[in-house]
Parts: sequence; structure tokens; C-alpha cells
Amino acid sequence: MKYLTLVVPCYNSQAYMRKCIDTLLHGGEDVEIIIVDDGSTDETGKIADEYKEKYPSIVKVIHKENGGHGSGINAGLDNATGLYFKVVDSDDWLDVSSYQTYLNKIKENYEKHLDIDVYFTNFVYENVTLNEQYEMDYSHRFPVNKIFSWNEVNHFKTGQYVLMHAMTYSLNLLKRSKIRLLEKTFYVDNIFAFKPLAFVSKMYFMKLPLYRYFIGRSDQSVNLHNMASRYDQQLRVMRELCINMFTLDDFKKMQKKQRKYLLHMLGIYSFLTMCFVYAEYNNEKKLAYNAFLKEFKTKNKKLYNKIYHRSQVAFPMILIPPLRRFAVMTGYKIVCKITKWG
Repeated sequence: MKYLTLVVPCYNSQAYMRKCIDTLLHGGEDVEIIIVDDGSTDETGKIADEYKEKYPSIVKVIHKENGGHGSGINAGLDNATGLYFKVVDSDDWLDVSSYQTYLNKIKENYEKHLDIDVYFTNFVYENVTLNEQYEMDYSHRFPVNKIFSWNEVNHFKTGQYVLMHAMTYSLNLLKRSKIRLLEKTFYVDNIFAFKPLAFVSKMYFMKLPLYRYFIGRSDQSVNLHNMASRYDQQLRVMRELCINMFTLDDFKKMQKKQRKYLLHMLGIYSFLTMCFVYAEYNNEKKLAYNAFLKEFKTKNKKLYNKIYHRSQVAFPMILIPPLRRFAVMTGYKIVCKITKWG
């Protein structure tokens, strides 16, 4: 039995994928590692095949045409057989000591017939360039080392939310949520961290610095210049989240704290979208952003009003555009300074 599927989407990852995969192999026969070669033009596919040949009972390899990060995760979902499912980007890695504790707990809870929908763990921003770290610790938000429900989740402050790196979903829950990520689009991790939570009831948190999130490389999608240039892809993600997924009436059918948290996330995503738009601002971005807001308001008006009048973006939206841009980018810089993100 495979308790855990670890999917590693790779595109031209030859320089760093070995470090990632080598840490995942510490899970032994309890895990399956699916390396998705997303149309790479370097030695990525060859390296993946070497791991498959050396560890045939643990490693699977999928070679496919380039479709982007979401396409790689979709391919992993289509081929996963583990009880639980986690995405590990090819430039990131897992802390080996935390990994063993985490995997043992998953096995223990399964053997006790405890049906957990999602496991949460901490993750660490690893800025190798500056040789600095910042751990995202959720122990003030979630009960530690126990099964809990939405009623036991503490309030998330402005700007605080759970990223994909902190999540391990039940594969059955992911299938039940019918999640499908956009292809040829960056920032789809926000969809992965959002939609399945609408189907979650039983949760478990371990205070472990499990996931190590590498930051500081110039070609990363979270680099501010890259974010600015890919604003159209962020808007595509926001259309999926805000227009195509749930209405406010859908949220009202959820548990109170579940609804509150998901709306909180949409507020944060909306603020981050402003960062994409107002960084390196120009008229093209202005027109595209206004078109998105108009479509959101037209097609999902109640939810639009909830987000843009009662969330993190409410204050910037009442400012005149120059002050709005100043407020948004100042907020972004503060977050970057705290997390050593940029």
C-alpha cells in the first residue's frame, strides 16, 4: 500500500531536481513519487528515468507535452494511487526528520481508521541567496496533533492564510472536489489550496517544518517582475476562483468558520492580484483589471460585493488610483520584508 503520493512537476529542472527527489525517497515503500516531465528541453526527463530505473517500486515518470504547473499536477492526480496526495515543486524539498514523523502519523491514523481529509504542516521560506529562513507556523490557528473541525479553527489575521506547501489532501477528497487546474497558467496553486477546502470536514495539524520552499531565484514565478509580467495569468486564476467556482449562496451553505476562512482567502487573493496589476503599472493592465472587475460584478454580484466591500481589499478600493497603488505596493513590501520573500 502507498500511503502517500508525492507529485513533482518538472520543467527544465536538471539543476535542482535531484535534491528534491532525494529527500522524498526517505519515505521508502510507503510512498510513490510521480515525476512529471512537462516537456522539458534539458536533461530533466533523462534524470527522471534514471530514478525510475533505480527505484521502480517507488518512482513513476510521466513524459508529456508542456502544459504548465497545473497540467503537471493534473497528470499526477490522474495517476496517483496513494491514500494522500502532496505536491512538491522540483526546486523545493522536504525536511527529512519532519518527513518521517509526518509519514508515521499518516500511517498511524490510517491504521486507527481515522478518516482525515487534510493534513496541515508548517513550511519554511528558504532564501538561499541571503542565507535566511522564515517559518510559517500555523500552531496559533490550528489545534496541534489532534483531529479537529472547522469550529476549532482560530481566527486568521489580515494577510494570513494557508499555502499549498502546507497541505496534504486525501486523494479521495480531491477526486470528490473534482478539482482540475488551469493549464499553461502560473499561480494555480491558489486554486489547489482553495477549492478542496470547501469539501473538508476533518483536519489534522502537525507542528513540523516539513516543506522547504526555495525563494530568491530570478526566474521564479513569485519574483515581483515576473508577477508583474504575468498579471494576465493571475487574472485567469481569479476568474476561476471568483466567477466559475462558488456563489455567495454556495458559501452560506458551508459551516460558519469554513465560509469565513474561504472568503478570507478570496480577499487575500484579490489583494495579491492588485500587486500583480499595480507593479509596473500601465494602461494595458488597467483595462484588463477593470474588465475582470466588471465581469466579476456582472456574473457573481453578491460575492463581488462581499469581497470588495468587506475584505482586505475594501480599504485600497476606496482610494484614488495613485494612493491605491501606493497602499498596495507598500503592503506587499512589508510582507516581503517579514518573510524574506523578496
